[in-house]
Amino acid sequence: MLLLTLLFSQQAAAAATFKTNMIQFDPWTCLVAGGDGSQTEGIIVDLLNEFERRSGYKTERTMVPYAWVEQNLQQGSTDFSLMAWGEACARYAERSSCLVPLSFGVRARKNFHIPDYDALYKIRIGTPRGLKIAPRYDADTVMNKQLVLDYTTGV
Repeated sequence: MLLLTLLFSQQAAAAATFKTNMIQFDPWTCLVAGGDGSQTEGIIVDLLNEFERRSGYKTERTMVPYAWVEQNLQQGSTDFSLMAWGEACARYAERSSCLVPLSFGVRARKNFHIPDYDALYKIRIGTPRGLKIAPRYDADTVMNKQLVLDYTTGV
């Protein structure tokens, strides 16, 4: 009996496919340089490959801008995504395992000192569109934020 249940479970797991959105930010997910325009690479691609290998589940992957990931999770048109967790995410998603600890910060020009939050008002900051950093920063409309498509453009 246990063997039949185990075999059935493995077959069911092998047949299941989850829709997932991959964040279109290099190094998280990007198109393969010189590829045919449909092949992706990056940290999230590697993590999803490992998820499939270990779990037996398959993923139907779509690369989208960060803001679309949140929208698709809220609408239920994607099953899950691998992304940075912030308290704002609690409105539409459940937090799972922490795979990689992340810290957000500002990379400034050489010799530019940023001792506190107020020093950020003196510079223009490239911020990826839709990325949630922290409630105070996200809601700050006075700060000179240049919304960009990805980290590379921000630099």
